[in-house]
Amino acid sequence: MSLDNKRIAGSPFTVNRFPRIKNTGTSPSEKVAEELTFIDDKTASKKQEARYTAAYQAHYFQSNITSKKPDDYNDYEYQYYSVWKLIKEQYYDGTFNNQDWNVWENAFKDKLNSSKDVELAVSIMLSSLGDDYSYMKLKSELTTTSTTTGEKDIYAAILKGNIGYIRIKRMTNKTSYDFTDQLIGLLNKNGLIIDLRDNPGGTQDSAFSISESLLQNDAIEGYKVNKGDYVEEIKTRHAGLPCKGPIIILINSKTASAAEILTAILSENDIAISVGERTFGKNTIQHYSDHPEFFIRYSVAKYLTPSHTDIEGFGIIPDLEVKLSKESLRDKNGPWFHYGTDIKNCDKDIQLNAAIKLLRTLVST
Repeated sequence: MSLDNKRIAGSPFTVNRFPRIKNTGTSPSEKVAEELTFIDDKTASKKQEARYTAAYQAHYFQSNITSKKPDDYNDYEYQYYSVWKLIKEQYYDGTFNNQDWNVWENAFKDKLNSSKDVELAVSIMLSSLGDDYSYMKLKSELTTTSTTTGEKDIYAAILKGNIGYIRIKRMTNKTSYDFTDQLIGLLNKNGLIIDLRDNPGGTQDSAFSISESLLQNDAIEGYKVNKGDYVEEIKTRHAGLPCKGPIIILINSKTASAAEILTAILSENDIAISVGERTFGKNTIQHYSDHPEFFIRYSVAKYLTPSHTDIEGFGIIPDLEVKLSKESLRDKNGPWFHYGTDIKNCDKDIQLNAAIKLLRTLVST
């Protein structure tokens, strides 16, 4: 079994909460109030990141990682064993990709004598899960980058025909607040377009919060399925803001993770119509744990849409499919933000114009 040096780029941490979860069964063994995930979050506060990271690491080492070291294990074997045990107890797929997870417990006994040995052994073990989102990353490979670039997650404008437009670039803890601020000024427009194209996702809770700003109270936002098929129902806690006109969501193949969750919630609650191309197809939820020389990211649950649909590896097909050909991209007829920063130059954006045309049709009927 070879890893072929497979790596997923590291990125800053952010806290991921599920305050709207309603228990519908026996509580699973893992109970963590704050979940950390690797996401492309360039706006998170470094101080907040450090504070939550330290608290989370302490929690995990105390409750999950530290256990009595077997007498016949050296330090490197124990590092490997602790990862094996963590996955055994918390990985969401109880079949572990249709294999007996116990065979990995002593698979590298008497073979681990360095950090490099641990890295290779853990990587091989995790790769057997067949899960692109469960992997290890050496701390020495992580780079510290500035998270304050000045770039905002939300871009809002008023288009011709008095149509509101909000582009969400990524989903962070702050995104829902910025979205609501912009939404208030667009409620009385003839319609609203929410552009999620090229949105890689982020924190699932941001998707729940944004959808809550548009849904009625007690609306179903989806389901979180944990290990053992324990299901948690996620509902809104209060009524959102009423929009005067119809809502369109723009999506494409780079719309992923939390952005797909938002799309599913609004579409399946009949709040919005989706336009564009099939989305990426990611609905698994990850935790991370800290070890002496590396980080482990692993899947602990999966999200199902309000209609109980599993979109993993399949994505969401838009209500109105508007595909972009190679010729369209060559002629710069793709998303307007690929070619500049001013939405006034959006006349060539085929998908956006299809959404505008649909909105006008809906308003006139």
